[in-house]
Amino acid sequence: MSYPTYAYRYPCVVQDPLDPTCVFVLGVNGPAGTTLELTRVDISNINNPVPRRLNSETDATVWSSTADRACDIHPRDTWIQGVPTFYLRQFGGRSYMTNFLGNGSFAQPFSMNPPLLSSKLYSAVGAYGDHKWVTTVATAADSVTGSPWSGLDIFRNATGTWIYGSFQIQQYPPADARLSVGTFSTATNMPVFGYVTVFDSTGSNGQVFPTTSSFQTEESSTSLQALAAPMNVDMDGITLSADAISTTMGSTGYIVDKAADGSAVLYSISPDARSTPKLTRVAVSGNVPPFMVGRTSTVLDSNKLLLFGGLQNGTPTTVFHCFDSSTRTWSGPNLVKPSIPPPPPPTPSPNIGAIIGGVAAAVIVLGLALFFIIRRYRRPRHTVVLPNKNEEVIIHPHKGDPGAVIMTDIVYPPEHQYNQHHKLQHLQQHHHQQQQQLQHSNTGFEPLVYSSEQPYKQPGAIFQPQEPVYHQRPAVLQPHPGAYQPHDAAYPQGSVYHTPPITTSAVHGGISPAISNTYTDQPSSTLSPATIHGTYVPVTTQLNSPQYIPPAHGDN
Repeated sequence: MSYPTYAYRYPCVVQDPLDPTCVFVLGVNGPAGTTLELTRVDISNINNPVPRRLNSETDATVWSSTADRACDIHPRDTWIQGVPTFYLRQFGGRSYMTNFLGNGSFAQPFSMNPPLLSSKLYSAVGAYGDHKWVTTVATAADSVTGSPWSGLDIFRNATGTWIYGSFQIQQYPPADARLSVGTFSTATNMPVFGYVTVFDSTGSNGQVFPTTSSFQTEESSTSLQALAAPMNVDMDGITLSADAISTTMGSTGYIVDKAADGSAVLYSISPDARSTPKLTRVAVSGNVPPFMVGRTSTVLDSNKLLLFGGLQNGTPTTVFHCFDSSTRTWSGPNLVKPSIPPPPPPTPSPNIGAIIGGVAAAVIVLGLALFFIIRRYRRPRHTVVLPNKNEEVIIHPHKGDPGAVIMTDIVYPPEHQYNQHHKLQHLQQHHHQQQQQLQHSNTGFEPLVYSSEQPYKQPGAIFQPQEPVYHQRPAVLQPHPGAYQPHDAAYPQGSVYHTPPITTSAVHGGISPAISNTYTDQPSSTLSPATIHGTYVPVTTQLNSPQYIPPAHGDN
């Protein structure tokens, strides 16, 4: 049986949430390197994956086989009629984003301006509800802050996908950073706290920036994202290569790099507010994958790191490897024994308190025994009246007696809760000061709308899809008439990228509203725009020679 080719120089991969044994792979191929392809791959047998092509589209003005890309999933409650909804980001000069569905449907791509530089410098630092916050780097420095670093709030609702961006993030990592990785715990309230760890151009130094992220609205002056003063990373003698890749797994960031013997070595970092952040080599049990340049990664089931692709003698591959963080083992083909043994797994340290308590208890028991023995021999002899054998002697310890404390009544909060509380104490003052500064600044929130000026091009005729309708942007979020022309407007405190909404009423075929937990692999519809009305002018991006157009009025 022949399978479709899904080997790419710059792929991205994301798990199918409705079938954990499958993943979606996206990449660009074709004779001219301008065809976006979506493939669903069954990796239940990781040594023998089974792919199935879902869709493809060719657009020479958008997709490029030489551009870096990454993909992620939208929150479940924003899926279209129970069908998983994802988003794809392409970096570099052709910086585009598009939504795609688990049945193979594509939305119209729209441009990101300013363009984003690289997936290696695109780090998730928080999530709350339907929002996800990212710290990332643009292809050019902002005219006011002088830095290309910015914060993004990716938000999806019934009207579409919105991306707010701001260069005003208070602290700025090195502009020539080599790699970054975000870490955060799921938030239960606002603001959202996290960390972005940034490694410099040499790979031998790192800094951890605590992040505070908030909603961005037209009416408020709340900062979208603020970075606090950094902490230096204890690198433990590690130098990361230019080929290292990073993955966020909750409060732990993982980095895969090349060991001296050519095998893959795994590092981790878990910043918190109570200790110096340290990059450590992960203790692995058994063999490891060979290292390959150009791999991409994602998280499976919240505790597994999946690697895909990579170049072998310059040729793209379709190899998968998976690291299980609970068992600390790798799976996949052609595993090798590392010449440098990994460090031993961490062993639980002895409970010093229990040891001391045991010794103290033994001393007390021994002392009491000696006391009663001495007392017995020294006291005068008399008759001892014992209670009746049918009577029960019960001792009720007084709850106010410190000696009667039951240790199981003492509940210690989980570490992430302690960290959140600790960070709240340290960051609320900074957050309050930041809000005062923004309220006194003359930066008004004037959202900018970015949408693709290129018409959507249907994929191959074999799918013959029906097209849902894109509606215009809601009036509540439209910029004031004549206030800004996106091609020469300022990039203010909060600017917004917007992909036109996808209406569920127009989705037909394999996406059945009666089935909320399954979907068909066959694409039922291809998403395309209706005419977009409004007072704004869509951005025109020179795709053949992309360039950064500096803001006319700065960020303020």
